[in-house]
Amino acid sequence: MATRKAHNADGSHTFDHWEMRIHKWVVWIDGSEQALRQVMRIPVPDSVQIEMSLS
Repeated sequence: MATRKAHNADGSHTFDHWEMRIHKWVVWIDGSEQALRQVMRIPVPDSVQIEMSLS
């Protein structure tokens, strides 16, 4: 997404360029219930979304 640096339309013709990046990782853990509990204890920032599924 590009936005003008100047707040009025008659300003500079330069643009600020913004880019949003999304990183997705898939991690397969083949282990015991105890190993899964240890992984779930890892502190994760609120800005990180985690989805877990058991199969």
